[in-house]
Amino acid sequence: LEDFNEYLSIGLIIVGMLAFVFMGINIVVMKLSSRPFLSENFFKLFIALLIPSIIVTTLNTAVLILFIDMLRDKVFLLFLIPRLGAQVIETFYETYILGIVLSIVGPIVARRNANNQN
Repeated sequence: LEDFNEYLSIGLIIVGMLAFVFMGINIVVMKLSSRPFLSENFFKLFIALLIPSIIVTTLNTAVLILFIDMLRDKVFLLFLIPRLGAQVIETFYETYILGIVLSIVGPIVARRNANNQN
């Protein structure tokens, strides 16, 4: 039970620290972005892309540890944390690019829909 409480405490601390980092990133993007769509929706897009990617990365790590004999001796979290870090950075870039693409394509689609309704 002590180990569980220790892991739970460490996990909650890490989640809280990540929340502050993400909020800081969101504030920086809001101040630096000249596109209103990106600055308004960056955090929503980031979370929407990050949650599935974390799930996939965790499952992939579990499968790698199960099927590769060399990795069976490794501790799961020590193998998972660098992969999650890389995934968070990758998701940040994906979100920024997706926000730019959506801010460009959004008005075009809206105009096309308005023309089709008339």
